[in-house]
Amino acid sequence: MGNLGAYQDIVVKAKDAGGVEMLIESIEKSAALKAMPKAFAVGVGFTAATALGVTAIIRTYSKRSAAHEAEADRAKAQLATDLDEELGSGQLQPEDGTDTEKSRDDSAGSEDNS
Repeated sequence: MGNLGAYQDIVVKAKDAGGVEMLIESIEKSAALKAMPKAFAVGVGFTAATALGVTAIIRTYSKRSAAHEAEADRAKAQLATDLDEELGSGQLQPEDGTDTEKSRDDSAGSEDNS
């Protein structure tokens, strides 16, 4: 061979590959195949992490929503109980100052007359 060193090695490889363009194409394909598993692994890892994160967020908000709904149901039940007790004892007065028992009797009587 000659004394051209690396330049001569490249020229010989290009000739064996069928030309400079074919050698470059071969190098590109080789590099892409070497990088593909790493890129694929990164993509899979990113997708898995994203899916786990979204799942955790959904679970957290679902639990919070259920807790808020349960608290709202307890508050409604307590309010209904308190209202029933107040209306039953006659202590609760409407804002217009009329007696609740009398108001109920009047409204029941007016429905019968209709």
